[in-house]
Order: sequence, then structure tokens, then C-alpha cells
Amino acid sequence: GIIFPEIRKKKNGYKILAVDDDIVNLQILVNYLVPEGYSITAESDAGKVTEYINKEKYDLILVDIMMPEISGYEVCEKIREKYSLYDVPVFLISAKVQEIDKNRGFEKGANDYITKPFDKTEILNRINTVINIKNLTQKLVTNYEEYMGEKLKREEAETYKEKLKYEMMIKFATGLVHELKDPINMIENNAEKMKSESLNKELKDRLDIILNEVERIANMGRQLLIFGDSKGEFYKFEKINLQQILNKLIEVKEGEFEAN
Repeated sequence: GIIFPEIRKKKNGYKILAVDDDIVNLQILVNYLVPEGYSITAESDAGKVTEYINKEKYDLILVDIMMPEISGYEVCEKIREKYSLYDVPVFLISAKVQEIDKNRGFEKGANDYITKPFDKTEILNRINTVINIKNLTQKLVTNYEEYMGEKLKREEAETYKEKLKYEMMIKFATGLVHELKDPINMIENNAEKMKSESLNKELKDRLDIILNEVERIANMGRQLLIFGDSKGEFYKFEKINLQQILNKLIEVKEGEFEAN
């Protein structure tokens, strides 16, 4: 079970969990780290690591590889099920320094190794380095999240502006259609009336052209009204040549005067 209760010294506030079945090794780690301001929890039962990491998030976990019931590799795997390499770094402790053991540890999710017998300077340097890397990574992640949050706000603001411009355009266009409705009806009614009178074939043909153009404008107006009520559906409109229609109307009127 637990060998030492959590020992705190208010200097840096970083929390370390040390797991080793050898009480002497745990005592050495406590003696090294507590004066540096680390809060230490020392545990001799590796089977309780899951319980510890579910209760609290540590800044670093030190785990001995060779323990009687569960190896440090297995403990490392359990930690990695919950935390990434930079969320909670893990150092494996071993007297073995063969390359094959190191590779296996890295494959299981270890960040680094501490070898026995302990070297105080080496341990403190490695721990300080990995915690600094962890802090830098967290700052980068936080800065990135803040940046993305601001970017999203800017994009939402731009989207709102575009939507507002779109709505204003539709309001203007639909208003224009309503304003054009009466003149179009007047042209159409007068053209129909003129067509019903006794006119020569050429004038009737021109009136047919005028009526076709008026109908085309009316259709486009109806489409624009549908467009204004739609939810993002776009229609392809033909370009209207109002000048051409007016010219044809003038020609008809001139023909009337000539006929009279």
C-alpha cells in the first residue's frame, strides 16, 4: 500500500506519483524531489495505479519496471488508456539499460527512463525538462484553441454580414418587382387592346414581340419573388433589355400615326 502520504512543499505545486515495490527507492525519490517543491505520492502496490489516476491527474508518474504482480510496462499501458504522452508523462525506472528494454518501454507509452542507482542531478534535470515540455505543449494547445475560437467568431461575423447583405438585396429586388408589376400590366393590357384592333400584319407581329417580352419580364419577376422566399435555392435569370422593349413600343406608336 501507500508508503508515504502525499508530501507537499509550496514551491511549484507539481504532483508526482512514484510507484515502486522497493521502499528504499521510494524514500530516495522523496528525499530528492520534495526539497525541490514537488508534491509526492509514493505507492508500493502497482495494482492501485488505476485507482490513483482516476482520482487525480498527476504532472508526472514514475514507475519501476520490475515489480512482482504487474510490470511497469503494463502500468504504462493502463496510464496511456486515459492520458496521452504530454497530458501525463511517464518515466520507467530500471536497473536494466539494454536497448531492447528501452524500445519496449517507448512502445508502451513511456516518455523517458530513469536508471538505478539513482543520480540526483540526472533525475532532477530529466523531470524539469519533461515538465517544461508538458507546460509548453499545454500553452501551445491553449493558444491554438483561443486562436481557433477567435477565428470562428470572425467567420461567424463575416457570415452574418453576408447574410445581411443578401437579405437586403432580396428585399430590394422583391420591392422592385412589385413596383414594376403595374407598368408591366399596363403595357400588356394596352398591347392586347391594340392587337384586337384592325391593324396590318406587320404591326400585329410587333405587338406579339412586345407581349412575349412582357411575359418574359413577368416570369422573371415571379422567379425573383420565389427566390426571395426560398432558403438558398438559386435561379438563373436572363438579362432584360428594357431599352429594346421601349424602342419597339415607340415603333408601334409611330406606325399608328402613319396609319392614321
